[in-house]
Amino acid sequence: MNLFKKNTKNLIFSSLVLFSASAVQAEIPNINQIVILQSAFNRCMLEEKLLTKEQLITMTSEGAKVTPQLFNPVMTILENGETKSQKEAQNIFINKLGGCKNFVRTFISTTMKKDSEQMMKLLDKQGFNDDLIGRPKSYFDKNLKMVFCKEPIGEFTLNYDSKPSDKEVATLCSCVWNKFPEGNWERDEMRRIFKGGEPNWRTKAMYGRVGKAMKVCGIYDL
Repeated sequence: MNLFKKNTKNLIFSSLVLFSASAVQAEIPNINQIVILQSAFNRCMLEEKLLTKEQLITMTSEGAKVTPQLFNPVMTILENGETKSQKEAQNIFINKLGGCKNFVRTFISTTMKKDSEQMMKLLDKQGFNDDLIGRPKSYFDKNLKMVFCKEPIGEFTLNYDSKPSDKEVATLCSCVWNKFPEGNWERDEMRRIFKGGEPNWRTKAMYGRVGKAMKVCGIYDL
């Protein structure tokens, strides 16, 4: 949170204007558009459970000390909730960038340039970027007789006569992944290996735990 708080307090208004201009395809967006943009960021932070409402209120208060014309109306939206028209305007920004996750990534890289790399590393550790690794979907390759999970889990085989449906495979993969809560070292190790990291002593322990999770999740029933 400290990085978010720091960048909110020192947010360069011109950077936000440039981001707004790009998002709305206008050379000089008006203040109302910029307010909607900032409030959309707050909304996404809440929906992705990256910050609490109380944390956002604290950060917005800091921003209001520097740029009151932006953050005072943003605070009003944060405290009272969006109107129907404000939410529709937020949706335009969010959908144009491909959803909340991409919106947050683009917002950070554009308005928080100095700390954006460190910010994204922190989010990566929280599992925020899980959608950027893994596969588009979970499936069973009938020719290779192997399961490929959407989640960053290494491929694995089933019984020689197994013919699971994609739904069954997706359920299995999701079950295995969720056996390891976010923040546990097993998830970090699975991501590291999936990205091509070299196996080490922790990798062996991780495979043992994943094997147990697969058994609990019904791998032998497929």
